[in-house]
Amino acid sequence: MTTVMRAGPARAYFYGHIKYSFTMRKNVGTADKIVRFIIATILITLLVTHTITGAKLLFAGWALVATLVLTGLDGTCPLYILLGISTRGREKTSH
Repeated sequence: MTTVMRAGPARAYFYGHIKYSFTMRKNVGTADKIVRFIIATILITLLVTHTITGAKLLFAGWALVATLVLTGLDGTCPLYILLGISTRGREKTSH
């Protein structure tokens, strides 16, 4: 026996809300992306040349590099969303 559930107003709102929450607006501007990539490059250099040592610092360093690169490529920073800021200026925002 198969039960078919129909989407009522509450369910439609719930699914719409989830869809909206996963669609993040771009909030990282061009200058911010450049700074992120410069910092990531410097950090990669420090990590590869073993200037930064220690297991915890190495893990934190690579995690920071990954975060900087991914948010720079995607153009969306979750921390900026929480703080309600954007470095895009007057650039066109996408949904």
